[in-house]
Amino acid sequence: MHIHECMESSLPTCTPQDSLDTATVLLTESEHGAIAVVDPRGRLVGLVTPHDVSRTAAWLERPLTAIPVARAMRGVRSCYMAESVDTVRRLMDDEHVRLLPVVDADCRPIGTLAASA
Repeated sequence: MHIHECMESSLPTCTPQDSLDTATVLLTESEHGAIAVVDPRGRLVGLVTPHDVSRTAAWLERPLTAIPVARAMRGVRSCYMAESVDTVRRLMDDEHVRLLPVVDADCRPIGTLAASA
């Protein structure tokens, strides 16, 4: 079985320059529990979760509108659609990852693979 057979399509995106307020709105509207952070070419550069938002806001003690996503995002592993689900599941287990972005050949996010899928 390959990733494309069990991935969730679409993944909300934002840029590192967007505010955490924008990210919070996207997270609230999303079923994924994370947002892909992309560069100007749409390539995946990071991930932001509700935990990242709350931790960063508490640490910086500023309004979400004044904090760029870049301050909260973290580096992220990803996988390609053609990869084997078993291989990717082992990677997720080894690295304790519950959600993995799926990217195309140009590293643009196209969906997610959840640990429970």
